[in-house]
Amino acid sequence: MWMLASVTPPWAGPIGNIDDPNGTPNLEENRVKSEYEVMAQEIRYCSKCPFRDPNIEPLFPVLPASPVFVMFVGENPSWAEGQDTPFAETTVSGQALEAHYLRPLGLTRDSVWITDLFKCRYPKSNYRAKAEHEKVIQEAASTCAHEWLLREIELIRPRVLVTLSDKEVYQRLRRAFHLPVPTRFREAAGKPYPVDLDGRKVTLFPMVHPDVSRLPGEGDQRKKDTRQIWAPLHRDGHVPALATLIY
Repeated sequence: MWMLASVTPPWAGPIGNIDDPNGTPNLEENRVKSEYEVMAQEIRYCSKCPFRDPNIEPLFPVLPASPVFVMFVGENPSWAEGQDTPFAETTVSGQALEAHYLRPLGLTRDSVWITDLFKCRYPKSNYRAKAEHEKVIQEAASTCAHEWLLREIELIRPRVLVTLSDKEVYQRLRRAFHLPVPTRFREAAGKPYPVDLDGRKVTLFPMVHPDVSRLPGEGDQRKKDTRQIWAPLHRDGHVPALATLIY
């Protein structure tokens, strides 16, 4: 199995380590912290799409301790208990993200930006019948992408944006920004695509959802047949390809 866990990312360590020699607080660190606090507060009270549930607070990303090079974008907060951050460590998906994405690349949660396209949970009626509500879901995705994802990209200025799933993230962003990338996820997965998201230049790197990165027999048996196909491709092809963009 290909591994790079022993390598320390060049941007690892607290942001404060890149203060100037005179000890003056780093201006970039201050900018990020200040803008993050404003954005988090705005997300908390956002009602720009029909997914907002007044009884459930939106889930916004955690500000990492290090300058960020890679952004991971999932679909939406799950209904799993204890999920207080995107891909929380207590969830199956969060544990898979660490085991099959971060650790093989020598990364930690403090050295990447982990977020969701949707900050709110799907209304359960939509989630159980996505095909029937596709138009509403795509409209909400476009709203969230332009309102929040662009703000996040502007805030942390990553070089690589990793989408975590096919139609739920990759396809929705492709449509939201009219990106000139392959329409078929199977063709696009594991390959870099320089894109312009309304003036924000970044390398788009499509990958499978963390649940699908698990080999059959690892944990529960959900999506067993899909995992049989994609997990080896993810481990042996997609992760090494992503490493070439990072190191």
